[in-house]
Amino acid sequence: APDCTDHLLARVLEESEVKGDLTLPDGRVVPAVYVRLRNRLNRIGNGCGSECRPSSWDLYMYKLDEEQAEILCKVPMLAWFTAEDLEAVSDYTHEEAVQKLDEIAFGGMIAYQDRSGKRYYVLQPYIAGYWEATELIDYYKGGEDVMAAYDVLSQDGLGADYGFQLTANTFALNTVDPISLDVIAEDDFLPYMDWRKRILSNEIVGVAACQCRIMNKAIDGWEENGRFEMDRCIYLGASGEYFINIGAAKQVTPEEAVEICERSIAAGLVPQHVSCKESDIICFCHCTECIELQNYKSFEGTNPVAMKNYSAYTLEYDPEKCISCGACIDWCPMQAIKFGDDNKCVHADICVRCGQCITKCPADARILRARDDFPFDYYPTDYQVDRMRFFAKERMARGLIWDWTETEFPADYVDPFAPAEESAE
Repeated sequence: APDCTDHLLARVLEESEVKGDLTLPDGRVVPAVYVRLRNRLNRIGNGCGSECRPSSWDLYMYKLDEEQAEILCKVPMLAWFTAEDLEAVSDYTHEEAVQKLDEIAFGGMIAYQDRSGKRYYVLQPYIAGYWEATELIDYYKGGEDVMAAYDVLSQDGLGADYGFQLTANTFALNTVDPISLDVIAEDDFLPYMDWRKRILSNEIVGVAACQCRIMNKAIDGWEENGRFEMDRCIYLGASGEYFINIGAAKQVTPEEAVEICERSIAAGLVPQHVSCKESDIICFCHCTECIELQNYKSFEGTNPVAMKNYSAYTLEYDPEKCISCGACIDWCPMQAIKFGDDNKCVHADICVRCGQCITKCPADARILRARDDFPFDYYPTDYQVDRMRFFAKERMARGLIWDWTETEFPADYVDPFAPAEESAE
């Protein structure tokens, strides 16, 4: 694991001075406060993509006015803060500071927790954070019809390298849970890898629509899989309470949440928890819908450490038992299995070791086995602060964090992900 000591955190917190407003190639002007804000948010967790595009500031200008953006540039980064912290760096009274922060929080751009009658706030990462929260708020207010323009903003506003950033560290954004005890060789799960136990240990549970699915529905030509339910993302404990309160999730009982998860697994989805010990977000994903799984496939081999640590298990396959029926190939949620020249299965490195193929194998040719080298000592503790610091420090150590400070955007910028122009015949 890389050096993630405090000197790296100090470097993460050293924000560059923005020289002024930014003029884009089309003549639009981005006020300096939004440039500063994006620089800050790119220093949290996986960031939002260091390589900026002309559209990289659109989402912040869409969701926040300049006063709100200024507030988020003043409050502490990578730490919990209170209304008193905003009072100390502004002219707001206590009541005004509470009102301003709550307005931003209920818009989804910062998270909060209530502890012993006091509210604590924290700057959210892009994923899983303000993108999900703000999108879900809009979705539950207006339905899918209002989401197309917003999703264009959220997709185009990402840095061109964001997909790489998701798998740039020791751990990816999420860690895969085995789907059940039936697919592992041991009698119990490794620590932190039991999705059912995680849900049932929380009193407050929220379920929300899959944000990746909402986004994909706005893309022309995307084909929806009728097996998968829309409402299948689980938020637990304080995060569950926050998402429920701001209108981004619906409250369910822990038992109801387990039933939703069981249906998702039966439909062929991969259970993933946000990579930390005290994870409070569980997603159920498929490579045809999930942004992270799509990136995992696309960037195969870019970071073998993160890809190995996408699961704390290995998949053991016995070709001698395999009867070459192909059931696993049709079912694999990563589309990671094919027949080799000998008509036996070949498992690509993009296998996330969820265990779905095991449920379809009539010959018992596969099993998941616990790794003895999963780096639990480096696994971040909580989601909102410890994980965000750990990921940011790793990105800083690898030279993946830098600030935009210029006042002119290059007129000759070429978007690496823009559709290629067809040559004239």
